[in-house]
Amino acid sequence: MPKLLECVHLKKFFQLGNHLVVKALDGVSLDLNQGETLGVVGESGCGKSTLARTLIRLYQPDEGQIFFEGKDIAKLQERDLTGVRRNFQMIFQDPYASLNPRMPIGEIIAEPLDVFREKKLIQISKKEIQKRAKELLELVGLSSHFSSRYPHEFSGGQRQRIGIARSLALSPKLLICDEPVSALDVSIQSQILNLLEKLQKELNLTYLFISHDLSVVRHIADRTAVMYLGKVVEIAPSKMIYEKPLHPYSKALLSDVPIPDPQKEKKRQRIILKGEVSSTHKRDKGCCFQDRCFLKTEICERIEPPLEEKENGHLSACHHYEKLL
Repeated sequence: MPKLLECVHLKKFFQLGNHLVVKALDGVSLDLNQGETLGVVGESGCGKSTLARTLIRLYQPDEGQIFFEGKDIAKLQERDLTGVRRNFQMIFQDPYASLNPRMPIGEIIAEPLDVFREKKLIQISKKEIQKRAKELLELVGLSSHFSSRYPHEFSGGQRQRIGIARSLALSPKLLICDEPVSALDVSIQSQILNLLEKLQKELNLTYLFISHDLSVVRHIADRTAVMYLGKVVEIAPSKMIYEKPLHPYSKALLSDVPIPDPQKEKKRQRIILKGEVSSTHKRDKGCCFQDRCFLKTEICERIEPPLEEKENGHLSACHHYEKLL
């Protein structure tokens, strides 16, 4: 399966004050194959959204490479990025805040096409743009007759469908889904997830799916990457991570996921992580998870464990992963 997107040793720092630097991304390397869904999970503040925005150059990376279809886009100038950007789009977390309340939804969906038409990057008439907007509404399960209505006339789930339709306007190859169902009712979440899976099959889309909800990622992702303090600490096919995690942080996260079987739920042993999440600007050596790890030894304080393959297709950054087997 060909690689669509790959990042190598990606770093993104934010300056807070005169001397404080936050390492939002600290040497992240991962790849995304054409047609697959890569889930990215972790606590709030671990760098998930920063990773997504850096990969599609909404943020300028400080170090590292980003290959899209084999071309390094990390250092492209803004004028050269415009043509590339039609290939990746984003679905935002909040369907209420991501749509312009003053525009009818037909214009919202058509806006990317209008922008690229004005820049002469695509050849399409205004009549064709209007037709395309109505087709996209039908594609996401809404009536084309709604195109003259405004966002406030729709429910949260319907607004997210409108956001998905807008993201598909330029026929992208990659969709960045930044917690696209976390603001929705549970009953609506499954509908949106099923829609995303349907669109992926029909349009051969590739997803980077960000979430803090492991049960959602388990449902939709082919592979899962676990992030902690700006680093990927584990990455593997989703089934492997959920059945046999090889990093103590992943183990702790999974221990908190409810099990629908009452008998198994009674026997489930939760792992309560002690201590506070350390600040990235304070860490200078050793494992990023050492302050909260229940497997910590002296080597964890001195040497940072590399993210490397422990089993077939299963990568982990832990000195003591064998203790989890």
